[in-house]
Amino acid sequence: MKKMPRRELRDRVSKVSRRMDVRAGSPLPLGTQESGGGVNFAIFSRNASSVRLELFDHPKDAAPSRAIDLDSMHNRTGDVWHVWVKGIANGQCYAYRVGGDYEPGKGRRFNFHRLLLDPFATAISQLPRWDFAAARGYDPSSPEQDLAPSKVDNSGSMPKCIFSDAPFEWEGDRLPRHPWSKIVIYEVHVRGFTIHPKSGVAHPGTYRGLMEKIPYLKTLGITAVELMPVQEFNENSVTRINPRTKQALKNYWGYDPVIFCAPKASYSSSGGLGKQKREFKEMVRVFPPILPAARRSRCRFCCISSGGAPGTPSLFLRCASWKQLGSRTIGSNRSAGGWCWRCGVRPWCSWRRRSPGRFLVPPGRRVTGRPWS
Repeated sequence: MKKMPRRELRDRVSKVSRRMDVRAGSPLPLGTQESGGGVNFAIFSRNASSVRLELFDHPKDAAPSRAIDLDSMHNRTGDVWHVWVKGIANGQCYAYRVGGDYEPGKGRRFNFHRLLLDPFATAISQLPRWDFAAARGYDPSSPEQDLAPSKVDNSGSMPKCIFSDAPFEWEGDRLPRHPWSKIVIYEVHVRGFTIHPKSGVAHPGTYRGLMEKIPYLKTLGITAVELMPVQEFNENSVTRINPRTKQALKNYWGYDPVIFCAPKASYSSSGGLGKQKREFKEMVRVFPPILPAARRSRCRFCCISSGGAPGTPSLFLRCASWKQLGSRTIGSNRSAGGWCWRCGVRPWCSWRRRSPGRFLVPPGRRVTGRPWS
């Protein structure tokens, strides 16, 4: 009989502990949720063959402090991959890697070398020089172009999702319930409204700066404020150059959000790492109903969030052409409609406690089909 090698007791305890602090988890809700001394992580991908959750100590880290491979037998329910991890604290950085077939012709662009953001994340870290080109799943130097998957790890050039679930006191916040006949809506850009020194605020270009302008808005008779996009977007996504200064142009408006559920971190005077979520809530608490606009969504086949995990409804694959955002995509695809509701609408009605705003289709397009469920 072969004799097993002798191991110290502490080694045995360590092995058991690693098993006990990671469990199967639950498929709902999507995103993250604190539960029983840990956090449940859940992400949708219908055609994935493997999913890995990576935990980082710092947003700028290229290597994770811990990687958890999800088992398709125990960590998958339907099209949702999930896992529960013990001891996750507020401010924890995380992201995913998703493996599968790389078949662009069939709409499948899985690339395990690409780090993906959670499409249901409620906060992501700031990355001043975020370059979408580094998120492309293919090798641009190859003569095959997008038919050749890239083998370069881009984790060092990607922001990270931030788990943030700190308690917040709404202090009896209630909707004003003004009759429609008396509502006066003021559309405003969070940064542009107060960024100039003449705005006279202590926190220019931020949610807090907008709060400082409430007395001014009241003098105008404003009863409701409609915010231009406040969801996370990449300010460096524009590739054009200013012909006068020769400097790269910035994405000022934000009508191509990266994460629908996360308030823009650079609009927060408190900084990132989840603090932007609290400041946004503070603004909502003192403001009339807020309607963050989400008019348009363009995508450039980058492995950023849900677009990098093929199998998501076509609405979130967001091709560069408006033609695929008409009735054929939204109206006839019930899963796309439901996904749009769960990811882009419902969160703004829950912890943001306000209407999510408007989702507009291109001119000349109609949204048809069955009601979303």
